[in-house]
Amino acid sequence: RIRSQTQSAKNLKIKLSHEDLATILSQCYCTIHGEKGLKMKGEGRVQWDPSRDLYSARDGVPRKLSGLRAIQIGVSGSLSEFYAGSPLSIEDVTELAHRVAEAHGQASPKVVKDMMDEFDLPEERTYYPRCERDVLIRLGMMPGETAKSIAQIGFPSVKKS
Repeated sequence: RIRSQTQSAKNLKIKLSHEDLATILSQCYCTIHGEKGLKMKGEGRVQWDPSRDLYSARDGVPRKLSGLRAIQIGVSGSLSEFYAGSPLSIEDVTELAHRVAEAHGQASPKVVKDMMDEFDLPEERTYYPRCERDVLIRLGMMPGETAKSIAQIGFPSVKKS
């Protein structure tokens, strides 16, 4: 994902091998927005955020896609060191991120789409990591309790009488 939080931030596209990504994910646990007191259970964290439609903007940011999620992976400690030594390639995409942000700032949806069509963006597609089944279930990538919790993000909870 391309994301720019400040004009001075660097945005890097980092490519990992399938095996290294599976190693990282196997040491991660899923966190759910809004859970209080959740403690890290390891050196890796997976969080699922709403996926975004880069070709349409609302209030200067890409529109959220209902029902689709994008993964964020956080690492620390020795897992961070493993990650830092794993890239197959690193590409600075800061300029592209700034141009995308400029496109999303346009008032007209047609102008946003026309500007986005000019960029050489990678095709986004579903990716299934080469992890063991229990890891995929734990991270919410296969049916189970975590996937059920993720599916409820953004929906008001129903109080039982």
